[in-house]
Amino acid sequence: FGDGFSRFKRADIDLQTCIDNFDIHRDKIIRTQDSQNMGAKYLNEIDLGTREECLRLCCETDNCDVFVFEEKNSGSCYLFHCGPPEDFKCKFTHHVNYSSAVLAINRHLPDLESQIKLTKHEQDLSKLRKPENDPEVAPQVAETRVLTSTTSTTTMKSLEVLSAEMKTKPPE
Repeated sequence: FGDGFSRFKRADIDLQTCIDNFDIHRDKIIRTQDSQNMGAKYLNEIDLGTREECLRLCCETDNCDVFVFEEKNSGSCYLFHCGPPEDFKCKFTHHVNYSSAVLAINRHLPDLESQIKLTKHEQDLSKLRKPENDPEVAPQVAETRVLTSTTSTTTMKSLEVLSAEMKTKPPE
């Protein structure tokens, strides 16, 4: 762009996932004052040529989950942080020549990171419990899958750990 913005820096989701998961609403504009009063954060504004450039800029900007693009010759791109769906802080209204877009996926990277770390720690613990010379205990092959539902990952991993515990725990 040559606009002083750093290239893709957000850590919560990758660029293509972000681009693919915006819901675009034509002829909608953010109710700026109402949204800010509810806790929405204005992040940035820049003139860009297309809505697609605005979408990409939002995806390259930390915390951006809503953008508004003025559909005119040299359109203005406004970036906002409105929060997660369960605590969404933005309001919109009908207005021609504007498009508003909302990121339609939940971005819980800290949750996902902690679950991946927990999975590693669970694996480390389960390795400690396995007797080295017990022929009945088959080695566990760890497979980490990133699913859209982090609950599924936790449940599956918990079941694997429980299963490993049951195999290695002596009967009481």
